[in-house]
Amino acid sequence: MKYSIYFINIKKYLLLIIIILLQYFISLSFGQNSNILEFLNYYSKLTSDNNTIYSIGISEPEMTDSILAKNLAINRALQIATILNHAEIRLVSDFFEYAYEDIFSNLRAAKNNIEELIKIESYLNYDSVNHNVVYGKFNEHKEYIVILKIQKKNNSSNLYVSSEFYRNEYDINDRSYYMNRQLSIYSNNYVDTSKLNHNYYNLKNESSRLSFIVNFEDKDIEVPRYYYSYISSIKKQEEIFGYTESAELKNGLWAAYIESILKSILYKTKTSNFVFRRVSDNNNENLDLNIKGLSRTVVSVKDIILKISRIGIFDNKLYIMLE
Repeated sequence: MKYSIYFINIKKYLLLIIIILLQYFISLSFGQNSNILEFLNYYSKLTSDNNTIYSIGISEPEMTDSILAKNLAINRALQIATILNHAEIRLVSDFFEYAYEDIFSNLRAAKNNIEELIKIESYLNYDSVNHNVVYGKFNEHKEYIVILKIQKKNNSSNLYVSSEFYRNEYDINDRSYYMNRQLSIYSNNYVDTSKLNHNYYNLKNESSRLSFIVNFEDKDIEVPRYYYSYISSIKKQEEIFGYTESAELKNGLWAAYIESILKSILYKTKTSNFVFRRVSDNNNENLDLNIKGLSRTVVSVKDIILKISRIGIFDNKLYIMLE
């Protein structure tokens, strides 16, 4: 009898613990969902013009220093505003295709390899005194999300930003086998030369090996290696085709945001009317056995102005529309 009562009490305690944990995770989920949807809805109602820019900045996840997180997010908002306004862009894109007959299966196979590098440089002249935060909140992953209202100002070069995006990947019969990508963004603020105002971010991914380097105002910032998930704001899968590019959110909002922006700039540049040179070299002497092709696209443009018109989340990917 004592043992049965004992086990009944254990079951009650376990059930109570499960209920408490479920309530905790549900509250986290609703809090996270509310913050993200609120932020996306707020940004969708803002419109930039020739004199005013609304720009998004995001800190790293799990930052314990809230002041540092806010300053990092604000600086990143300035970085994004800079690379989208009057930028100088240089791009080299190589695409190699090779079709052959598999000697074991006697089936046709196709191998594609793409290697691309884009570099962006820009200066932003802005009112460093009167730019203000119109939206700023932490989400449940302790990422500080800010929307910054920036007033352009002539006759000054306040912020210099340089950014690069490199990718190399190949697939066989449309199945990806290897992907190597690396991106970086660096800025230097010339408003107060007595302070160190460097901000550097680097993400490197070789197949499954991922590494980060983050430095802000001479402080190294550690990037957590957790898996992050976010609620979808895009309701139907077919709606994602209305966006320019996307990036996975598993490493946090900022990693996905900057990657999707740089991928979008790469795509828009490569498909624009500003192509400086496009060269193709096809070798198909024996169509029954091998078809080889190499194409290179080179672009160099200045004073390019772009804007983010839409942002959405679907299936834990961040989508942006760049115009």
